Amino acid sequence: MDEKNARGPENNAPVKPASAPPAKKPAPPAPKPVAPKSAQEIAAEKAARAKKLKIILPVAAVVLVAAVVSTLLIMRGRAPKPVVVTDTNGVPVTDGNGNPVTVVPQSEAVPVTDGNGNVVTDADGNTVTRVVSKEVDVAVPVTDANGALVTDANGKNVTEKIKVRPDLTESGALPGGYGDGVSVVGTTVVPITDAVGHTGRDEQGNVLTTVIDITSVPAIVEPAKTEWKATQGGYDYDKYTSVVLLSDGSYAAANVSNSKDGDHAAFKDSGFSTPYTILTKFDNNGNIVWRTPLGSKRGNTEVAGLAATPDGGFYAVGYGQYPLGLDSRGYYDAFVSRVDANGKVQWTKTFGTSTVDVFEGACVTSDGGVVAVGSVGNNDYDAKEFGLPRNQSAACIVKYDANGNLVWKDVFGGNQDVLYAAAEGKDGSIYTIGTFYSSALFTNLGKSDAAVVRYSSAGKRTGVAPICGSGIESFRGLTATSDGGVVAVGRSNSSDLDNIDSFFKGELSSRGGYDAYIAKFSADLSLQWGRAFRGQNDDRFSDVAETADGDLIAVGYTNSSSRDLKGVTTRGGDDMVIASFGKSGSLKWARACGGTANDCAEAICLGADGGYVIAGYTESQSVDFENMAKYAHAGKPDAAIVKFPE
Repeated sequence: MDEKNARGPENNAPVKPASAPPAKKPAPPAPKPVAPKSAQEIAAEKAARAKKLKIILPVAAVVLVAAVVSTLLIMRGRAPKPVVVTDTNGVPVTDGNGNPVTVVPQSEAVPVTDGNGNVVTDADGNTVTRVVSKEVDVAVPVTDANGALVTDANGKNVTEKIKVRPDLTESGALPGGYGDGVSVVGTTVVPITDAVGHTGRDEQGNVLTTVIDITSVPAIVEPAKTEWKATQGGYDYDKYTSVVLLSDGSYAAANVSNSKDGDHAAFKDSGFSTPYTILTKFDNNGNIVWRTPLGSKRGNTEVAGLAATPDGGFYAVGYGQYPLGLDSRGYYDAFVSRVDANGKVQWTKTFGTSTVDVFEGACVTSDGGVVAVGSVGNNDYDAKEFGLPRNQSAACIVKYDANGNLVWKDVFGGNQDVLYAAAEGKDGSIYTIGTFYSSALFTNLGKSDAAVVRYSSAGKRTGVAPICGSGIESFRGLTATSDGGVVAVGRSNSSDLDNIDSFFKGELSSRGGYDAYIAKFSADLSLQWGRAFRGQNDDRFSDVAETADGDLIAVGYTNSSSRDLKGVTTRGGDDMVIASFGKSGSLKWARACGGTANDCAEAICLGADGGYVIAGYTESQSVDFENMAKYAHAGKPDAAIVKFPE
């Protein structure tokens, strides 16, 4: 199953020719355990550490333990009550339904004794007791030298237990000279790492460790600074798949929806099968100008990409069963529609074979036409002249003029190959990005690889730039740059040796589940630079845009809070992530947006007056989407759009 059909609400996408589920990557061995040091050694190290920089925990899970245990501190005389489990930033951890996870603190009642050790009794002869906290056994996930979770033969996380005993003085003051609001709840041994998460080792290869205080610093999760934001949805799933800046300074977004209630109650009597698509136009202040539903009574209609035209309208591309009510050649046909500035569909053209065909992305060309990219599922009808094997899918690219006339097309690659996005270069070349399972264009290294493919304006394929690794690559975002080049973004879990002809080795190796990546190519597809964007968990880039000053802004989602995400306040679950890169690939800043459940950014466009707009979905009703996503719940998100200032 490909990435789109495997993640959250995306499992409603068309069933394309399936591949086997990705095999779990064997985990490298965990660092050797190091025995705890003596009290004298601990005291000496504490004194030395006071003169050095603080050491950052390489394993976010260990710090999570700190925050959890700190909430278990029970002041004298209080009965234990359920407390909310939080991460290192004080954000509640949520379960699969988006509800905060709680634990009941461990405590016990002990007799109060006098200075001679005699039990104290009250006037009635009853033993006087007080409630005290108990030593807590906490299971900490084991990680390897790169900070990745270690799993056993059954794919379960390997854990080890550490003992932490809360340590409050009689007055409740905090020991160790820490400031107000900081709780010291014990010590533990951790590996020493550098700024990018590499574990330090001595000359014998032993892991270098230090004893640290486990502390918790309360953090205030402030909402992201935005100009405006909006959600649209009902009680089934909704998401924005694409957003574009129109020539009049407004924005168009495509909301793929399974809902006909809530915000979409006006479409209850449309008779459209679900999912259908609601094209929505927003003005520069986030107000809805109009909404146009695209659907069919005989099957689904899903818009995957938009491309703005100079006259204030746009093209919409996607796929469906009898899309927009038109006849279909197979189970799904790809389609492209021209939509005017008032939301009226001017024309629609379908493209397909007798099986599953999709358009995933598009770009407008300088002559006013459109290039749509995706895949076809067979070698008949619109793909018959390309001589591919029967019943095998392949990548496709199609050029239409402004009136919907077919200009040129190409179907290429092998089974399951698919293109996701397109962009016109400064010289008129067409660039497209895709995922390739076959070795039809280049030698495949892993289960799936990515590549940028270049075409001339006349439809001749003129180059390919593989982005290969031994694992799984999925690159879906692409933009042409002002210097004539092109930038691609995506994700990978490949971590390869230097002697392998792989993009993902050395500093570009994946180090925590899936890492997000951005790569810059020149006009001739020579690689200029590549950069990983990583935390300790899964990270992905979905789309990218170039700003007026040549910087690049990539968006997607993250489940991390360390490494490149250090200092980015997470909200819980997956968060929308926005990262800015300089012209040479240096990370300038990273931000998060979302709530305590899952949130994801699928698309980005520049703002009419500066800044940028991101669109995707949210399952949250908190933090950045407080009192907004009225219908969102686990697995059934609302579509979400956010305008950020510069």
